[in-house]
Amino acid sequence: MKRIEIRVRDESGEVISDQELPLEIGSGRFDEIEQAVERFRQSALKRLEGDLLRQEQACFVEQAKKGGATD
Repeated sequence: MKRIEIRVRDESGEVISDQELPLEIGSGRFDEIEQAVERFRQSALKRLEGDLLRQEQACFVEQAKKGGATD
């Protein structure tokens, strides 16, 4: 089974999102590969979006605690 790893880092190099997902392509026919990529895309992007939103929210809260700008 194939696996895809995605690691997203912020400006300072800290890992924001780290995920490894299987890519089950069956017998490797075009339609199976296409379906596997679509399943991967939906799964990976949901998690990535959540990770990015959590990171931005944490930055926003930290700035608010410091009394800084929250733009």
